[in-house]
Amino acid sequence: MTEPYKLTSTAGLRVSVATRSDAVDALTAHLLEHLPAGPVSWTILSPWDLIWEGRLNLNGLTERAGAAVASHMDYVAGGLAREAAHPCPLS
Repeated sequence: MTEPYKLTSTAGLRVSVATRSDAVDALTAHLLEHLPAGPVSWTILSPWDLIWEGRLNLNGLTERAGAAVASHMDYVAGGLAREAAHPCPLS
């Protein structure tokens, strides 16, 4: 069985999920909840030990939260999908 995706953030996210879509969904919901209060840095540790990192800051433009998170998560989802299609062996 593949190890889970592990997500963390500076806004208190600490969760493990089984699939990359669950990882994207969990991070999306977390960012939408916490970004209006200020910048959020996050990490995803994949089952293949690759670390994905990011940071979002709305700079007070809270009405743009949905669009900013959607754009950011499209990029993350694409990267996770490419990684899953060509996984590196665990060391």
